[in-house]
Parts: sequence; structure tokens; C-alpha cells
Amino acid sequence: MPVRIQSFLRKEDETLVPIQEWDAVIADPDYLEGALDLTVNGVHLITPPMWDYVDQMWAYIFNVLRELTTHESAHVYFPDQPIRLEMEKTIPGMIRISISSRSGKFNNSAQVNEGQFARKMLDEGEKFFLHMQKIDPENKNRHEEEVERFRSLRPAYSE
Repeated sequence: MPVRIQSFLRKEDETLVPIQEWDAVIADPDYLEGALDLTVNGVHLITPPMWDYVDQMWAYIFNVLRELTTHESAHVYFPDQPIRLEMEKTIPGMIRISISSRSGKFNNSAQVNEGQFARKMLDEGEKFFLHMQKIDPENKNRHEEEVERFRSLRPAYSE
């Protein structure tokens, strides 16, 4: 599969747990530590050691995908790190996804079909927030808003 993405939540002991396996209380829902693991066409772009505020990362990815519907490129920085995620249209139907940092520690990119990538990311982002509704019921409304945002963008990337 050209796009593989997995979401993790970070426990207080700093271990990362796939969100589907999370069985603890959410300590601070305003600062939800976790990670994404994103591989595009065999290139590892986002890795678990780049952990950050995972719910905000998903919201930022949504914003970049939305901006790509009207612009040739869009970028965002990780919520609490100087890591830049950029998506840029290259040839018709294709985008380059890049991760970079000023230090040069992170500098990787991959090209992929735009629609295929966007649909996979929208599906997985929606799944993330649907799962958050189950494990963080006190903030169900906030997570539901994110689910609706992801769903609302799907027609822009339909086949």
C-alpha cells in the first residue's frame, strides 16, 4: 500500500501505544501527547520519535489538505516542534509530501497520488477522532466536530 499511517498515544511512562489499544484515562485532553507513523511509497516521513500533540497534528493535516484544494502547496509546523510538513502539487494528480527541520535532522520526501493520499489521510483522521470519542467521552463534542470536518472534505477528493 502506498500510504500507511498509524496513530499512537503517549503514556505517562513515555511509551507509545497504538490508539486502538489505549486502555488508560486521558490525563490531559488539552495536551494529548502521541505520535503518527506515516510511510508514503516506502519512505518513512513521520516517525514515532517525532511525538507531539497528536490530536493537533491530525487537525493540522486536515488544514493542509483543505488548503491544497485551492492552492498549489500548503505547509504547517508540528504543534510543539520546529518540524515542517509540506504538501506540494507536482504533476497533475500527484503531490510531494516533505518533512524538514532547520537542523537537518529531518529531511525526507515522497511523491504520491494526491487523491489516494488525501482519502487515506481523511479516513484515518476520522477514525482517530471517532476512537477519541470512545476513550475520552468528556470531550465527545470536540471530537465529533473534528469527525465532521474530516467528513466534509472527503467530496473534494472523491474519485
